[in-house]
Amino acid sequence: MNGRRINGAADLTLGDYHRLLSKPERWKALNLDVDRVEFLKHLEDVREIRNSVMHFSPEGLSEVDLQTLNDAARFFDYLVQMGAI
Repeated sequence: MNGRRINGAADLTLGDYHRLLSKPERWKALNLDVDRVEFLKHLEDVREIRNSVMHFSPEGLSEVDLQTLNDAARFFDYLVQMGAI
């Protein structure tokens, strides 16, 4: 990806994950019992907030961003609890 050496999942960015999982054939290969569009929406929301904080807005999170992250965390936690991922 972009000429970088990728040795494993830890080397991928949130954007890399989003690009990889946006392809229906790759998503299908994972055999996850999760709505791909909903999963990618949460992943993209988290990526945008992360990038904003790390690159453009070092003063912190807004209440809206914090709520978005909490919603995404609850969504991902629910998926794990349900055995979907």
